[in-house]
Amino acid sequence: MSVSPTPSPLPPPGSPAPTPAPGSAAEAARARGVQLGRRSLREHATRGVLISGVWMAVMGAVQTGRNLVLPAVVGPSEYGLWGALLVAGALLAAFRTTGANEIFVGQNEEDQEQAFQRVFAIEVTVNALLMVITVAVAPLLALMYGDDRLLLLGMATALAWPAQTLQAPLWMLNRTMQFGRLRLIQSVDPVIGTIVAIGLAVAGLGAWAIVLGILVGAWGTALIAIVISPYKLRPRFDREALRRYGGISVPLWLSAVTASLVSLGLMVLARWEIGLVAVGAVTLAANLTFFAQRLDQAVSTVLYPAIAAAQDKPDVLHETFGKANRVGLAWAVPVAALLVVFGPELVPLLYGDEWRDAIPVVQWFAIAIAIAHLGTNWWQYELVQGDARPMAVNGVMAIVFFVVLQIPPVLLWGLEGLAISAVAQALGQLAVRTIYVRRRFGHWSPIGLALRSLLPVLPATAAGYGLLRTDLPLGASIGTFLVLLLAGTLLFERSLVREIGGYLRGAVR
Repeated sequence: MSVSPTPSPLPPPGSPAPTPAPGSAAEAARARGVQLGRRSLREHATRGVLISGVWMAVMGAVQTGRNLVLPAVVGPSEYGLWGALLVAGALLAAFRTTGANEIFVGQNEEDQEQAFQRVFAIEVTVNALLMVITVAVAPLLALMYGDDRLLLLGMATALAWPAQTLQAPLWMLNRTMQFGRLRLIQSVDPVIGTIVAIGLAVAGLGAWAIVLGILVGAWGTALIAIVISPYKLRPRFDREALRRYGGISVPLWLSAVTASLVSLGLMVLARWEIGLVAVGAVTLAANLTFFAQRLDQAVSTVLYPAIAAAQDKPDVLHETFGKANRVGLAWAVPVAALLVVFGPELVPLLYGDEWRDAIPVVQWFAIAIAIAHLGTNWWQYELVQGDARPMAVNGVMAIVFFVVLQIPPVLLWGLEGLAISAVAQALGQLAVRTIYVRRRFGHWSPIGLALRSLLPVLPATAAGYGLLRTDLPLGASIGTFLVLLLAGTLLFERSLVREIGGYLRGAVR
């Protein structure tokens, strides 16, 4: 991995914006409409990560509040109806993955309005098809669950698809890296939707309150997107462009669908071979590792427009890949270590003694999440070069690994096999992306990267195990773990910390 030099001192306040060097990544970003001001591209991207991180934390609090209030207000029966709709909607959402946002952000066509309308045509086509499927599935849901209320509720949820389509102008804010404005508009859906849902639930509308809240939030965001759109929302069905973009959309779609099938298959396998306790354990593990994955998503979302701006500069791409991996692991590995060390104490404390059987699943899933962060955003570097086939291969191999590496352990060892199989799947997918990363960048050592990411964590982990054998309160033990972790990070990753600190100082300007 290449290592960039320490950032130069920031210019004094009030000084003019620096002129980017010809052919630099900053110049390419400005050509794409990115308003850097006095910030460098790295500082601007860091600012986007900060904004996205704060936004995710606030929206996470909103979502948590909604999930706590609505079940209590509408009751188990009505909330169960929403749960049935949610499962079906999650499966359909996987089929919606076309990469339209990534395609538009990554392209460099001269006529941006035409480029937008060509990609918009894909979004219109897919969402129109999903709207029809949602309406058609509603009677099946009502029949499956034996509740006629799901018929109209299911049909009503189909109205969310055109709202999603009309939010397409937000792609432009992502392309030009206007992350503050983008996150502000994206807040409308969860905030307004939650307010409407809770208000209608209190008024006694039951499951309809949740569905209408979702629709109001989605359409509110869509209306704002329509107002700010600089282009006409007219799909342009260009056969040549659709064939070119379809070469990206179809592999991305296949990757999303296979990932959804693996998740669904694991839950079904756990239910029938082990029981509901296994389904609960997997769900709990997913919830506890949720924030490690969400932060990774925030960094990837912010980083992709910067990668697109530097797509013709291999040295910059190599550098960003290395730095993104180190930053991601600096978060994911400590989260995994925390759950592995303190999981046996935390899980019963937070959820009760009946969840003790889930502890191994939580620990092994945490390790799997850390492994998944090795080369985590590799696909972006393939996609920005117009090659989405590796994602399709990775998706197909995930199915193969599920059959070969996950089903046998579950059948042989039950809940323990389920826990270990998550790591087996993660290692299999790591092997696949290692092949593509080395093809793209030359030599890349996931083992060396893993060892480097473990160095700051090992002292804290050893101390954590030792403290659990003392009478020190759990909170104090975790606090000591975090202090040692911070010290280890400053010691072993001080060059990265110093560099990120420089970007942070520039980002707040």
